[in-house]
Amino acid sequence: MQEYCGKLSSQYLLLILIFTIKDIKHIIIGILIENFSLQTKIDLIFMKKFDDFHARRESGNAKIMEQDFLPFKRFIALDTKTYEEGAISAKNKELMGLVGSMVLRCNDCILYHLEKSVEVGASPEEINEACNIALVIGGSIVIPHLRFALEALDELK
Repeated sequence: MQEYCGKLSSQYLLLILIFTIKDIKHIIIGILIENFSLQTKIDLIFMKKFDDFHARRESGNAKIMEQDFLPFKRFIALDTKTYEEGAISAKNKELMGLVGSMVLRCNDCILYHLEKSVEVGASPEEINEACNIALVIGGSIVIPHLRFALEALDELK
């Protein structure tokens, strides 16, 4: 790798430094290594959406709870209760959450509700229909988030 980096211009080295600082050096290394297949490079870029999400969510939730601030705790409890089984099934609630997340363009929310939808038994067809509702409601601005959701769904398979 050092020999390869020695051939790079200072612009590329600066990019590597910037991306290393942002803790995604594995992506840049995968792209720069010539003998990696295109599929491997693509896999490095798009894999582990959920691993990253779970780590950030766990850390972030811990910070929220450390505040020991009752309104935060009440909202988290309300959010958790909202998606439980009731007159509307948990599956349909998660699919609604997915639609709302896509329309609001929140990729972390998309990951959360996509994973939960699969956990409660939503089929790929049901997920596609929910994504289509989001697309109809939100319009073309939702397309990048539709791509994101479908790539993430592949990771869940």
